Amino acid sequence: AFLDIGTMGIMSTGNIGRLSMQSYTNLFGILYGAGYLSDSMSQLALQLLSESTYKDALVAGVPAGTRVAHKFGFYNVPHEEMELHDCGIVYYPHAPYGICIMTEGTDFGRLSAVIAHLSNVTYTSVQKGLFTNEPPDDISMKYSYALLGIGFMLIIGALIYLW
Repeated sequence: AFLDIGTMGIMSTGNIGRLSMQSYTNLFGILYGAGYLSDSMSQLALQLLSESTYKDALVAGVPAGTRVAHKFGFYNVPHEEMELHDCGIVYYPHAPYGICIMTEGTDFGRLSAVIAHLSNVTYTSVQKGLFTNEPPDDISMKYSYALLGIGFMLIIGALIYLW
């Protein structure tokens, strides 16, 4: 299973505990589709991920009460840049979608706010039936924004660098 979802790299020196956006996308897709675990075990895993007490970033960008099964991560090297990532599934009614946003910069609050903003832009786009691979016009910062469709749900990926 680890080879199939691209997670073996986290066991190499220098990558301990770090997954790529693609690995997170694969992992959540496998859980959502019960691809490796039984349906009940996949649902249990997603339920536990939905009970995270971290309510900023992805969760802050969707309406209160919207279920979000997500995994966030924070990595900080003192006096250097930090990373904040949040990846998961937003259970939009009748159209759940996967979203993974990875940020890097020097201000944790700003990183969290950018993830919340992109989460909200994505939720609003899904709500309006608008899917685009163009970045939002109202964010003036350097970043890469990608949109991929994969069958059962929409996957949104963003990699953001803030300086």
